[in-house]
Amino acid sequence: MYPIALQIGSFSIRWYGVMAALGLLAATVILNCNRKYLNMSKDQCSNAIMVALIAGVLGARIFYVVQFFDLYRNNLFEIVRIDR
Repeated sequence: MYPIALQIGSFSIRWYGVMAALGLLAATVILNCNRKYLNMSKDQCSNAIMVALIAGVLGARIFYVVQFFDLYRNNLFEIVRIDR
């Protein structure tokens, strides 16, 4: 599968990002549909989604850094650069 979904000049959107966004959207819709069974307000659902999004990005970055620590051993500032 070609990794880039759309490219305009130097700007590119990758399939991984598209699928992650669709997964977040699907989780949001499912949570909002089931929130009355969970006794959650709209604000609680929004907060849960934001916490899950932030925790997912941070957890993925921590796992990546631990897995490929040799790349970051000499330059620890690169650990916080999630754009690379």
